[in-house]
This record gives sequence, structure tokens and C-alpha cells, in this order.
Amino acid sequence: MLGDVVHRLWDVKQTGLAGDAIGLRIGWSKAAVHRHIREHGGVRPRWGRELSGWSLSMSERESILALKGQHGVREIARRLGRSPSSN
Repeated sequence: MLGDVVHRLWDVKQTGLAGDAIGLRIGWSKAAVHRHIREHGGVRPRWGRELSGWSLSMSERESILALKGQHGVREIARRLGRSPSSN
């Protein structure tokens, strides 16, 4: 099942292995591993969990990435209604 493989990818990544070694362990190419990690901003997805409150949602993380080159930390925080230290 894809979800199990993805969870394994992040478990193996957490051990510090490089993309090619991760790919060998889970049966993906190095490029596929790097693409998946990049698509999630280098942060393990928290599928199936409610992320309200203290944690940034994936949508908020994507907004931060999109705004990062154009605005400062305080402006991004203001737009998201978050503390600047959340960024």
C-alpha cells in the first residue's frame, strides 16, 4: 500500500540516509524520493491528524514557502494570523 511505503520513506529518512539509500530500501528511484520530500517541503506529512492550534497546517507551510522570497517573517506571520516565531 502506498501509504505504508510513504511512512517507511520518512522513517528511513529520519535515520539520516541519503535519497539513493532510501530509494533502495523502499523500492523507489532516487529522483522519486527527492521529489516526494520536496513536494512536502522536507516535512513528514501528518495525514489523518487534526493540525489546528499550535502546529502549522500543510496549507500554511505552503503559503510560507510561496511568500518567503517576497516578504519578511513578520509580514508572512501577519498574513497567516500567526506569531512570527511560527515561521
